[in-house]
Amino acid sequence: MRLNEPLDVVSYVRSLERAVISYCDELNLPTQQIAERSGVWVPSSGLSPFPSKICAIGVRVAQSVTMHGLALNCSNSLEPYGHITACGLRDASVTTISRELNSVVDPAGVRNSLLKHILATLDAA
Repeated sequence: MRLNEPLDVVSYVRSLERAVISYCDELNLPTQQIAERSGVWVPSSGLSPFPSKICAIGVRVAQSVTMHGLALNCSNSLEPYGHITACGLRDASVTTISRELNSVVDPAGVRNSLLKHILATLDAA
């Protein structure tokens, strides 16, 4: 996607976060942005004493064009995260939509609705 000049990559990342939050609102799943941390977070709860990252965002911009994007954890295994410190954050954990809603969520079923939220958010920016 081509970004407008002057480039504001942080604003672009925050727009993607807002789009994911809007999608999660549709699922009645409370999520939030955290200042100084990229991604979308589920507030601390009975499942975790720390905020849990549910969506990672990583972009690269070259010649005003974005590459990469976001990864929304739908139903993936969290087992690998037991062996690493995700994003180097010791005061955070990782979660999935399926875990938070206690229901299996198929990523293929998420794609179209999430895309609508992304396009609407970017159009409004």
